[in-house]
Amino acid sequence: MKLLHQVIADVVEHDSFNRCHRLRLRAPEIASKALPGQFICVYIDDELGKRFIMPRPFSISDADKEEIEIVFAVVGSGTAWMAKLRVGDTLRILGPLGKPFTWLDGCDVALLVGGGIGFAPLPFLAKVLKAKGVDVVAIFGAKSASEMPFKTAHEHVLRISGVGLSVREVARWGVPSAIALEQNYEGTFHGSVVDLVLHWLETNQNRKVAIYACGPREMLKRLQGIMSERSIAGQFSVEERMACGVGLCLGCACKVIEDGMERYKMVCVDGPVFDAHKLIL
Repeated sequence: MKLLHQVIADVVEHDSFNRCHRLRLRAPEIASKALPGQFICVYIDDELGKRFIMPRPFSISDADKEEIEIVFAVVGSGTAWMAKLRVGDTLRILGPLGKPFTWLDGCDVALLVGGGIGFAPLPFLAKVLKAKGVDVVAIFGAKSASEMPFKTAHEHVLRISGVGLSVREVARWGVPSAIALEQNYEGTFHGSVVDLVLHWLETNQNRKVAIYACGPREMLKRLQGIMSERSIAGQFSVEERMACGVGLCLGCACKVIEDGMERYKMVCVDGPVFDAHKLIL
């Protein structure tokens, strides 16, 4: 039986960018066991707790032996409360939860694809794969510069014509990256994140690619079609509304193909990471 920890975590860093926030939390019991693709549940414990009985799930975007990091967008009262947390405040959290990403044997490069706030679990994966000696590249996208949930850098830029900016959250691990924006912005690829993935695949046809992705359902659906056409293996981290986070409430069901039949799986315990070709999107 998997051991979960509910702990009181200290906020050790808090910064923001656009409408997104990054919290670094000291939680050794969780940090030492966390794997890329897993998540934590955060409990809202002030006066709002009377309205929010169930916790909120957040992908782990980085972890070491002592601390974990989460990135979130302010979309409601719960995340608005979290956005006001300061260094020294505490949070009650549960984790690590869910099934992680796994490296797919037989591939020689990992292509990480993130759409919007869906990029959150991928920096941790980039860090771990890079440390294992895997060749890693990353493509992240958003609708506009004002909606980017990540910070830009000028180091480790993916070699694509017209692209001059990278994503700081993976550049710090030495992973080359590029940014796709639907709104024209200097230093980025003009188009959707999937358009940029197609462009990269066309110029890297000799590579045996494994795609790891997280983002909006429509992005994943289009990406899934491309992967099927090109026989590309991969894994998707699925975003879904959750309540308990441990498989009891059955509120986060998704459809998959298993043994030739449609079946329901719980994102919180059977996922959030699934074989990209088995998901019904």
